[in-house]
Amino acid sequence: MATLEAGRTSADIVGFIRSGILTGKHQVGKYVPPTRELGDKYGVSPETVRRALKILEREELIESVPRHGFRVVGAGGMLSASCPVAYVTYFEDDLSNAHPVNRALSPALQAAAGRRGWTVLGAHSADKDLSRLGEQLLAARVWGIVLDTLDPAVLEQLSATGLPVVMTNSWFEDVDVDAVLQDNYRGGFQAAAHLAAAGAGRIGWLGPVGQFRASRERFAGAVAALAAAGLAIEPDAVIDTRAEDGPERLKRALSEENRPDGFCVFWKDAAGRLKAAADELGLAIGTDLRVVGWAVEEFYDLEHQSTWGTKHVPPAVVWRAADMAEAALDRLEARRRGLEGSPIRISVPTAIRRA
Repeated sequence: MATLEAGRTSADIVGFIRSGILTGKHQVGKYVPPTRELGDKYGVSPETVRRALKILEREELIESVPRHGFRVVGAGGMLSASCPVAYVTYFEDDLSNAHPVNRALSPALQAAAGRRGWTVLGAHSADKDLSRLGEQLLAARVWGIVLDTLDPAVLEQLSATGLPVVMTNSWFEDVDVDAVLQDNYRGGFQAAAHLAAAGAGRIGWLGPVGQFRASRERFAGAVAALAAAGLAIEPDAVIDTRAEDGPERLKRALSEENRPDGFCVFWKDAAGRLKAAADELGLAIGTDLRVVGWAVEEFYDLEHQSTWGTKHVPPAVVWRAADMAEAALDRLEARRRGLEGSPIRISVPTAIRRA
């Protein structure tokens, strides 16, 4: 116990109990567990628990009932603007190294929360020590978490707080958690179907396939669309341009007589490499090579259009960060109101946008 005691304060315990009240684990009219029981649960002294309970009493979340303990009296104003939703990512605090989707999602969450009278607390982890992230969010009186991470350990830690968590833009296939994502499968299907309808007969794929969950889903959608059209992506036309031999493989594929005449290009760096290789070989985008890209709607100009210049901008699969933000906060609201049920996955619609 001494080790745990050294790492936890009354503020931490306030956060844990407050979270239980906000999420309905400690119901209005019921009593929180006795002081000694709470101390044993959290590895702190009874005095630390008593200090925490007095803080919660001042916040009017609980009341002292002589000879009975502390009874929950309600959340009061705890779900107002004074208690934020946290937006947690693995990027720098200023999102300087974030993807365009995160730079679009951050203000979209702020706007969507503002319409509800809420605020959003950014908790961007980068390379920081995350061992106490959950406790820190509880101490900040956060009542719900929107999470974008590639690290399952972060999800596990935040889920342990008891706060409702909704993942956005990232997801773990083997974990039950609410998630709001762009419709990766449908977007991949739309892109490949567009290329086939435009007359492309040998369609390639530029970018990763197995490494990321989003890419696996997009690839599956593209394969399904081509199968419906009687086509297929041939193994030698799947090129990860980030691999050491990727740029050379791309240039070699474009130089062959039976070269691909269409590409699904869902990553900005891959699009840049394709344009550079096509320019070097004298291939015209839109005629010699048909392309469909991928971009969040709010950053279409910066993420997609700027890559290709003004001569010919190929179409792109787009979706709106604003839709993702609204859906994520709707789901947090449902969890806050105790609408439990099984975790669900919400897919934000995609569409083909032409310049």
